[in-house]
Amino acid sequence: MNSLNQKLDEARKNLYSAVLSDTLDSMGLLNQVLEPGIRPIDESKVLCGWARVGLYFPIYHDDETVNVYEHELKLIDSLKPDEVPVLICHGLNTLPLGVNYFRPVPSTSSQEAA
Repeated sequence: MNSLNQKLDEARKNLYSAVLSDTLDSMGLLNQVLEPGIRPIDESKVLCGWARVGLYFPIYHDDETVNVYEHELKLIDSLKPDEVPVLICHGLNTLPLGVNYFRPVPSTSSQEAA
């Protein structure tokens, strides 16, 4: 196991949201946690991995020539084991319709990890 994988395994075992939040707060990075109402489907699971970041922008018109979920789906489908999708939503409190980022990732790479 390489050192990055060892560090990730150590983080999964030893870190939890309160420690991360307090540490970020002490560094002046406030409001870096999820809203209290966002809960995991399975409380026994831990979400910890390398961030794969994407930008989310709302689309306010219906255009038959635009595949509105193309980039989000490419991001999700290209995830590798230990990667977690993180979408920058610019303060919007809505997620793209039809996309549930808190379910197991239905990509080929995630199936290989199992």
